[in-house]
Amino acid sequence: REEAVRYWELVWSADPDHENVRELLAQEYLATGMEAYAGGGLRQAVASWEQALRVDPTDPRARGYLERAHQQLSRMEKIVGSR
Repeated sequence: REEAVRYWELVWSADPDHENVRELLAQEYLATGMEAYAGGGLRQAVASWEQALRVDPTDPRARGYLERAHQQLSRMEKIVGSR
């Protein structure tokens, strides 16, 4: 997966309008975020979904995932802070 992301980043940086590159790169970041999230890496997931939004600021999935992740992080911080 990391290799695919590097490849699409190179293509996107050279030609952001290249056929499907924006969609493919955003999909890779979304998938990477989901894998991190499933493995308990909430902060890593957030970083990946933020990258997806960097590539495609209109992606509703990335926005939704980020919103929920930020809510979870906020709840976690409140729990830790109340101890």
